[in-house]
Amino acid sequence: MMTRPDSTEPVTTQVPTPKRMPAGVEMRRWWKPTPDASTMIAHEQEIPVDEDGNPVGKLYVCPADECKTYAWTFAAEDQPDPACCPKHPEQLIPARVLPTDDDPIGSASRTARERWRAHVDVRKKRAAAFAQIKADAAREAASGVARRTHDDYKGHLPTAGIALGSFATEVCIAATAQPLLSASLGTAVATAGAVVAYVVVYILERQKIVKAGQEVRGRRARRARERARRALYAAGAAGVWLVLATGTGVDVRDPLAALALLLGALLIWATCHKTWTEISEARDSQREAARLAAEAAARRAQEEADRLRREAERQVEVVEVVEHQPETPEEMGEAMRVWWENAAHSEFAGTAFQQMKHTWIVPEKTKRVIVPIEGVDTPVGWQYFIQSKPGALVTRGISSGFVAPPLLAARDWIASMMGIQPELIELVDRPDRVQNTGAMIISTTPSLTSPLKYRGRAGIKVDPDGTISRLAGRAGNGVDVYEPMYIPGQPASGMTIGIPGAGKTVSVICRIMDVLFAGGLPTLQDPKMLVDFAYFIGLFPIGVTLEHRDVIMRTKMAERARRQKVLARQRREATARVHARRRGEPVPPRTGRPDNFYDTSCDGLLFGSFWEEFHMINDDRFVKLIGQEQRLQRAIAMFDHLISQDGGLGDFKDGAVRAMFQASGLHVFRTPINRARLAGYSGDYDPASMPPIPGLESYDTGGGAVQVIRTPYLDPREEAEGGLFDTLWGPNGELLLEVAPIPDPMMEVLEREGLMDLWRLGQGEHGLDNLLAGTEPVRDAPTGAQVAGTDGRSKTEARDVFLALIGQNPGCTRRFVVENPIWFAQAGWDREPNPSTITRAVRRLKGFEEGEIEGRDKPSLPVLITGDAGALYVTDAGAPLAAKLWTDLSSRPSLPTGPAASEGAPTADDGLTDEQRAERNEELRQEAELVRAGGE
Repeated sequence: MMTRPDSTEPVTTQVPTPKRMPAGVEMRRWWKPTPDASTMIAHEQEIPVDEDGNPVGKLYVCPADECKTYAWTFAAEDQPDPACCPKHPEQLIPARVLPTDDDPIGSASRTARERWRAHVDVRKKRAAAFAQIKADAAREAASGVARRTHDDYKGHLPTAGIALGSFATEVCIAATAQPLLSASLGTAVATAGAVVAYVVVYILERQKIVKAGQEVRGRRARRARERARRALYAAGAAGVWLVLATGTGVDVRDPLAALALLLGALLIWATCHKTWTEISEARDSQREAARLAAEAAARRAQEEADRLRREAERQVEVVEVVEHQPETPEEMGEAMRVWWENAAHSEFAGTAFQQMKHTWIVPEKTKRVIVPIEGVDTPVGWQYFIQSKPGALVTRGISSGFVAPPLLAARDWIASMMGIQPELIELVDRPDRVQNTGAMIISTTPSLTSPLKYRGRAGIKVDPDGTISRLAGRAGNGVDVYEPMYIPGQPASGMTIGIPGAGKTVSVICRIMDVLFAGGLPTLQDPKMLVDFAYFIGLFPIGVTLEHRDVIMRTKMAERARRQKVLARQRREATARVHARRRGEPVPPRTGRPDNFYDTSCDGLLFGSFWEEFHMINDDRFVKLIGQEQRLQRAIAMFDHLISQDGGLGDFKDGAVRAMFQASGLHVFRTPINRARLAGYSGDYDPASMPPIPGLESYDTGGGAVQVIRTPYLDPREEAEGGLFDTLWGPNGELLLEVAPIPDPMMEVLEREGLMDLWRLGQGEHGLDNLLAGTEPVRDAPTGAQVAGTDGRSKTEARDVFLALIGQNPGCTRRFVVENPIWFAQAGWDREPNPSTITRAVRRLKGFEEGEIEGRDKPSLPVLITGDAGALYVTDAGAPLAAKLWTDLSSRPSLPTGPAASEGAPTADDGLTDEQRAERNEELRQEAELVRAGGE
């Protein structure tokens, strides 16, 4: 797949890289108008053409007016990259390319714009249609009210018709029949007819109730009897009036007859009045209910019409913004502000991002994201600044575990509303640690916005020449960037600087684990009491105090000297082999690599030291020593990595040291360029202009070559699946990552210089306590002084015990002294001395003060012992004092047992006689001789 950049200038030819173009496809200005054509026609534009001259690929274009952004895809499942236009908040849409068109891309773009306008018109028409439908429904409801009122008046006609018909019948009977017959008929109707009417009506009402599936009781029974009584009263009134009319007559000219007719009308009104009143009340209530329903429907229709009208207006506003082609940051910010406001008032925002209505985009703080890709500053997206009301973006409802802030949790929903992939958007809560703020980065490529998962062993690459590299991160163009940890014959150290919260610590954790995955041995010096690196306690040597730091440095110096001797010996053997071949003599066997470089598989592991918070090292001598080692250890698979918050001389103390580490590799995490320059940063790109994405760094390899990369991320949370804990330990607590087997020559140096003691100090359940036990500085008392032990008796200083044992046992090893039972029996110690205590004592006995380095500085104190950890001897100046101290110690009575004895520590009361104890000491001395002979 190949992508053309967006530009307002005429599109120029861009030759795609082979990785992004299928085999046999290239960009050409000529192609066949039809597949069966025999000739190709030249055009002014380039499109992908196969070997046969036929256009291939699928074109995606931006629907905005006059926008020249487009992309080609070649496989059916491919999507355009980038998926969205970098200048407009629109997703690229497919367009059909006609080979016969002189301007295929332009024609496709115009078709896409017409399709977009048609889509907007459809939305407007649909909104208007919905409003019209609602209005029609309201009018239909109003007309329905009128129809129901007319029908209600029909309910009066049956009763009125029956009453008037009965009255007319009785008038005719009274006028034509014999008086006796008429009076008899009236009497019958008033008596028996009334009873029959009551019974008939009651039976009919009961049948109606039963037919409706209801029981004849309660209110329904009372209503049936009430209607039957009305029939009874009507029949009785009709019979009485007929008897009365028989006597008076019905001639209206007669006053009595006229009075009788008026009485008949009054009787009709009296008998029908109650029924008509019920009908009127029912009619009025129905009319009121219909009126209220019609008004409610009208209000709903009006509200829906208003809402659709506002939506149409907002849609028009978005279309107008697109048509205006926002190009500046302010215009892009305004377009995003409009979109954000519309999304905040959508019907789905209440459940997906409830706090969105309390947030807004600040257009004037919008930035174009520009990063260097292959040496060219390339725009890759936009960064929008989010402001909120106080407390709107605060995480709520945390009871246990980790709950993402509301802004971060809404990432997938916002991406879905925008119609883009979640990998193209990155949300940052409180950038630069400012409350009630956020940032949204929309990129044209997921290389920077999508987290890069830590790959472990899969991120380690070993080249045929022996170069060991680690995955440093992913560049803006999606290419993996590897950083060397060991280059045969070259230095591979580096330094990391950055502000807090930029992802520096996680980057260092991944570096340390990469050394383990590469089969190496890391060491770490962290003066922050291991608050960020407590996971690794016991896995490899870790230091906290100044004594720990000196042990690590002294071991590195000794191991560097040993490796240099090995390398020099191998190259000397190479010279001998060359001379032997030229003279025709037997050629000695080869003991190293064919190219005479250092071999990490047999000569010693990759040895890397990490110096955390380097700005806290206020020791100029030690800093110069770091620089010296950087100059000397370049070809022997050893490196140092310095971590600090700033790059000035206040942090690194020495400009030459800083320059050497910067030349090997400088990693800058969102530091202003003026401060990065102090660290030796050579690029023109300002690291502070990087988006505030954790883990984003500017990688400077020297010479101005700078890359912005997304560093690997390893989640250190306990509940994180596939995080730090799952990488280090298995489901049953078994260790999955540990240091590779250390070759014997390297192990001898580690044991001799005390690094193995420091390593063992951090192992076990109380490893952290042991490492932090020496954080309080302890000064040795003058030689020969004693302090009170925990059991109340005097405790001999470590230097005195050390000197006495060496004077009594010349040529003994450091291990012999440390494990000797005299510490508990006569010296008054309740536990074995810490490695840092032994190291400090040996340095003082060799004549070195604090800060002085053996091999670099001359002794400033009397030299009382000589030798190394494999064989120690008392000098002539120290022999008298050693004899005196031994006499003092041996004259003391042995302690029965102490606190350490219950823990398995050696004591004088171990069941051995003096002869057996002397024999044991002799065995330890012989072991020391064997160790020394093996080293030689």
